Amino acid sequence: MTTFIGSTPVENQIRSLANLLESVQRRESTKNNEGSDDTNQEQAVKQDNTKTTQSQFSLKIDELTTKKDSEKALLEILREPLTEALIRESSEKDIESFFLLTFAIVRRLPTASRQEVVGKVLSVLSTTSPLPTKAQLRLSLTNVFYNSLLPSTINAQTNQSRNKGKKGKKNAPQQPLVDHFSTNFNERLETLKSLITYAFQTNQSQVITPLIPQILSWVKSWHTANPSAISARDYQSLFSLLSSNVRSDSPLFFTIRLQELNSFTSPNNDYAEVLSTNTGIKPLVSELITDIINNEERILEIEELREIPVVQHLASQSGDQEIAQTLTLLSSGSLKDIKSEGVQRFIESNRIDRTKLQHKLQLLELTRLGQAGREVSYEEVRDRLELGSEAGWEDIVESWIVTAISAGIIEARLDQLRRVVIVDRVAQREFGKEQWEQIGSKLTTWRKTVGDLLAMIESRRTAAAS
Repeated sequence: MTTFIGSTPVENQIRSLANLLESVQRRESTKNNEGSDDTNQEQAVKQDNTKTTQSQFSLKIDELTTKKDSEKALLEILREPLTEALIRESSEKDIESFFLLTFAIVRRLPTASRQEVVGKVLSVLSTTSPLPTKAQLRLSLTNVFYNSLLPSTINAQTNQSRNKGKKGKKNAPQQPLVDHFSTNFNERLETLKSLITYAFQTNQSQVITPLIPQILSWVKSWHTANPSAISARDYQSLFSLLSSNVRSDSPLFFTIRLQELNSFTSPNNDYAEVLSTNTGIKPLVSELITDIINNEERILEIEELREIPVVQHLASQSGDQEIAQTLTLLSSGSLKDIKSEGVQRFIESNRIDRTKLQHKLQLLELTRLGQAGREVSYEEVRDRLELGSEAGWEDIVESWIVTAISAGIIEARLDQLRRVVIVDRVAQREFGKEQWEQIGSKLTTWRKTVGDLLAMIESRRTAAAS
């Protein structure tokens, strides 16, 4: 008769873990004795000491399990130095058996009282002291532990899916990270942070980096599902961990920092208090603005930054005109607005390269070329970008247009004979009332065109029938 883990008393499972540790201790003791120069008598004394230690350990586990104090019994096992020895010396099969049974026990403990146990499991798995060959196994086990903290129904579906996939295979694929918002969020957050930290500490960032967009998406959905369930501090600890381990020139870095700003929320819209209690917000906003200016690939991201509520409040404060004016400059300003007092202060306080700022604004200026289908003369482009009239300026204009096309700012064609730019599409620097009105006008025109076409088809069908 098959006995399922879920039907086995948890005390029996804990005793099984203790027995496994004792077998490791016996194996290690035998190995050490075989390689030592001790006399038979000295070896016998050591074996007696080992048996005494084992007996004391077993008695303690038996005492705790008899009292049904499963949390303390499991902590005793995880605190035992032999747990680390098991990882260091045992086969991967034995290690996996030990920890999968541990995870099953943790899942059966009351959620309210297992926080310390979860922390100890993570501590054991995330130590960086063992041989590098076990780092991958530890990371894989932490991955499994993260998924094991899912609610039972979801986890059962995941296991069922995995069992289908591994039929006929000796080794099952590594379990993918799965997301499900549940009441044990703090446990899963700490496990996720441990997973990320250990991956970067052991040079396994290739495992985590592709998952970062997915993790950010989860965090956003968690906040949407229940904004009050997760504190801003919890959010920020995760974002801080990610940003400290991701290269600042990575496209992910900007996304992480942007979402970190989004985590500063106020249920009562009291962002003045949020700003006063979180002094790091203003430097973070300045950092992101500076990144947009310096990074050639960031063209229209300023709107994402401006839409964040805490940034809007920061920009509305009279004492922060340098941020407000710089945000406006990048979202809708022109080259002449660089001279404004607030922008000049921002340039100086953040050591902005003026050449890069001007180059960014010249690119953004090309978004003013007009609607699709419009022809723009080379002269108008030259004047908008303040390129001057020196010999060869036409080549410079064409170079700017090509750069703008490559950056995705415009879609256009060059007519070199007529010296005009034929605009097919222009990206919007900002999207407000005017842009909605333009869309409304286009939809009205499109609807009228389709209506006229349908009327013509119906008219011809009627004529053909008669």
